[in-house]
Amino acid sequence: MRTHKPLNLGGFVPEWAIRFFDSISSVTSAARALGTVLLVLLLWRPASKLFSNIGFPDDYIILFLTVGAFSVSYLVVRLLEIGCLKILSLQNDRKASLRKERDLANFKKKVRMTLPHLNPKELRVLRELVESEQRMDIREKEVSWLSKSGWITKIHQAPAAEFFFQLSPVVRPLFIEFEKNRFKGMVNQTISNLTEPQRNFLELFWQEPIIHGTRESQNSMPYKIYHAGLGLVTVLGLSKSEWREGGHLCERFALNNYAKSRLEDEVYGIPPVRIEVDLNLEYVEGPGSSGGGARGRI
Repeated sequence: MRTHKPLNLGGFVPEWAIRFFDSISSVTSAARALGTVLLVLLLWRPASKLFSNIGFPDDYIILFLTVGAFSVSYLVVRLLEIGCLKILSLQNDRKASLRKERDLANFKKKVRMTLPHLNPKELRVLRELVESEQRMDIREKEVSWLSKSGWITKIHQAPAAEFFFQLSPVVRPLFIEFEKNRFKGMVNQTISNLTEPQRNFLELFWQEPIIHGTRESQNSMPYKIYHAGLGLVTVLGLSKSEWREGGHLCERFALNNYAKSRLEDEVYGIPPVRIEVDLNLEYVEGPGSSGGGARGRI
């Protein structure tokens, strides 16, 4: 078995220096030792001359020069080490940031691709959570899938298997954008394929005066026109509200800005006379055209 022998430099280098260099066991130590040697070789001649001129003992020149060179070498290597660690840390942070951005982009892409294929119950859950957090049963298939997929997140648990959920902040703007585009597409398709009863109902917003369905007109609105108006609440996004007046139910239908703009541009060519239409159901025919009112006297 080969044994390790100390360096033998023939008495040129002091014993303490031999022990120092012989103890090198790492790259960092080797770098410091190399720096020390290079500095000693570089500074030996001018330093020896300088110290001799001031009467410094020759036996201590090498010791003093080596200690000084080692101190400088130690600081330089340490600074380089810190700098390298800092660079590596920045690189790791950058890689982690890029990985996070890539994962986020992939998740957004998956959400956009999946949204058109969600079933009505899943869309209903998302619509409810757009408004505010909701209490839901995790055992419901749609809730469970949305939770596992990261679309909705648990806030805290309610009794039994129910939790309060909120919509993911990543999914929320994507879903709102999807709903807006879906609504615009539905409005555009509806306007491009308006039925005669739908046209007749929408003309109420452009007529002056309204010719039927109101107490002022004293004319009954055919049920098929009224029924078409009810359908436009869904496919054209008309808003609808109710109140009672003189024992009869009244309803208000209102245009939204997008539908108003599209109808103005593609159908009527001029702005509407009004954006709200108030109907008195006393003057709306029933399904059997009995003349008793669409929903009768309240």
